[in-house]
Amino acid sequence: TSNVVSATLQVLPNEADVVITEFLADPRASTDINGEWVELYNRTSSSLNLNGFQLHDDATPGYTINVDLYIGPGDYVVLGRNLNTAVNGGVTLDLQYTGFVLEDDVDQIVLSFDGLEIDRVDYDLGSYPWSLWRQSSSLDPDLGTPDGILNDDPASWCAATSLLGGPTTDFGTPGGPNDSCLCADSDTDGDAFGVDPLCAALDCDDADPGVSPAQTELCNGIDDDCNDGIDEGCN
Repeated sequence: TSNVVSATLQVLPNEADVVITEFLADPRASTDINGEWVELYNRTSSSLNLNGFQLHDDATPGYTINVDLYIGPGDYVVLGRNLNTAVNGGVTLDLQYTGFVLEDDVDQIVLSFDGLEIDRVDYDLGSYPWSLWRQSSSLDPDLGTPDGILNDDPASWCAATSLLGGPTTDFGTPGGPNDSCLCADSDTDGDAFGVDPLCAALDCDDADPGVSPAQTELCNGIDDDCNDGIDEGCN
């Protein structure tokens, strides 16, 4: 009986218990209305129920979670605008929200509970290090356990370098550990692929933005897609 009762009790959150660790404001694989998403991380040692949490910005009341949504200790949940992976860029969401939009230039992501601000990120594409508009913005995992102080600093973020699917998809790691920013830092041609060994996929020519693992192989005598083959499939 005690286990049943304890399972129904909600652990009330404190400030920075849940941290915003990744978000995609400007997708390419789908329209904004379908492809935007926000990733949250539970930095506590307890499972938290997000029922009653609000996701909003400074100008609108946003969306209030009105169902039980548990996030385990050290785990992630992904909230987005469309649950259908066929139209949202192939992202598996834990919850679909309405009434909250991520602007493509300057905006805020605020997570609150019963008037208490749990976490927030104030982003500006002029200061956040996004190299492509199809990349999520990711909190650097090399800085340690995510917290609400780290994610206040734009220098703690970088552009995701893992493709969600094929060459035409967006970049990001929703629901899992973020890409190391060492890869983004080693990208000199601005195509989202660097040459650091920690890159999810290495760029075989970091002087040419038209050559990367995200490209389609062309019949041009060049390894466009960095798969160690040249002009494969050409007739």
